[in-house]
Parts: sequence; C-alpha cells; structure tokens
Amino acid sequence: MNLKNARKYLQAFDFTRLFVEELGWSNPSSGKSVPMSVKGIAFNRREVAQLSGVVVIEVVTDDGVIPDAAARSAIHKEIAKLHHENVLIFVDAKRSQSLWYWAKRQDRRLIPRTHIYVHGQSGDLLLSKL
Repeated sequence: MNLKNARKYLQAFDFTRLFVEELGWSNPSSGKSVPMSVKGIAFNRREVAQLSGVVVIEVVTDDGVIPDAAARSAIHKEIAKLHHENVLIFVDAKRSQSLWYWAKRQDRRLIPRTHIYVHGQSGDLLLSKL
C-alpha cells in the first residue's frame, strides 16, 4: 500500500479508490445508490468495494447526520441480511466526518466496533486498522 495515496483517498472520502487501488479489493458488484429505511431512518447505501464476501458500504442518511449507536446497529442488522460480512462507512452530508462500523464475531455474539475519521486528520490510525 502506498501510504501517501491511501491518505489522499481517505482525506478526499474517495473510499472506492482507497479500497480498490490501494488495498487491492475488488470493485463492487454495483456502485448505485440504493434507498432504504430502518425504524423510521431513511438512508442511501452504496457499495464501495468487496473482497472474499466482505462488502464495504457507504451509508448516508437523508438528514445528513451520522446516526446514533442504536440506529447504526439497526442499519447494520438490516444490511447484514443482504451482505452477511460488511464494513459500513457512515458519512455526514458535508463529507467532513465518517464513522466506520463493523462487527466482531465472538462467542456467538456480535461486538460492534467503530472508528471516527474527520476530514483533516492524517488517518494513519484508521489505515493501520485496514
């Protein structure tokens, strides 16, 4: 991975290029934005990349605000019906903040994990997790 390019794509919120060009993931099966609604929360999901059954999905709510923990969990459960293994990237309307969400499976439980990335950060911690 070229760290300089990875930082550039992360800072530009260009998640497809980050995953496909720098991390070596495959292009998504569809890059179309798909509207959904869960528990009264309207949002659009768009596949960013995929690898070995894991799909990275960008999620933007209609109100442009990153949802709270309970709403993120509900959205994750709904998307998991379509893509069992996934990484969700919740993005605000200004594309200045993102919250990365994935679930660790441990002892038959799902343990949610998150990482917040704000425009202007180097992103090195998030990139090390990826």
